[in-house]
Amino acid sequence: MKLARESRPVGDQAARTFSGGNSPIVSAEADKTTATALVTGVHVVVVETPAGKYRRRVYFNLPSAQTAADRAVMAGHPAHVILCQLIPVSGGESL
Repeated sequence: MKLARESRPVGDQAARTFSGGNSPIVSAEADKTTATALVTGVHVVVVETPAGKYRRRVYFNLPSAQTAADRAVMAGHPAHVILCQLIPVSGGESL
């Protein structure tokens, strides 16, 4: 049995963007504690490419980060999972 090949939709069926324009995702009224809670538990997977460069990907839970690192190792690339702390910056203007 031949499997159907999946591809991206074309034309007006293309995926919509998630961004609402230039509006921030976290409202300006959100306090620092709320903003900090939204980014707690972030993990970064660092993979060294054959060209000697590094790819970094952010994951919001440890199982998905470990799965990504395992896939990179199975592909023959050195990979590391690094626990990071993101801290919201106060002040500044929305872009």
